[in-house]
Amino acid sequence: MKPRGLEHRRYRLPELLTLAETVEQRWDRIEAYLTTGIANASSEGNNRFIKLEARNAYRNISSVSSKHSLTQPFMQLLRREGE
Repeated sequence: MKPRGLEHRRYRLPELLTLAETVEQRWDRIEAYLTTGIANASSEGNNRFIKLEARNAYRNISSVSSKHSLTQPFMQLLRREGE
């Protein structure tokens, strides 16, 4: 079931029109989430964490190992490979 289109433009608030357009463009994904309850938020969160850790490691390798316990095994591997 698709939402009503933008033919009902009673209100001319730009924010509401933008919201309506966005919902209309992404309706397939919204409907899939509402039907299945499955979202990709956890994978997006993991990707963000990995990118952040990689950026921090690139900037300053010594400070990363003291900040996050999850990076310590990776830091140990890097040290072993460098020996």
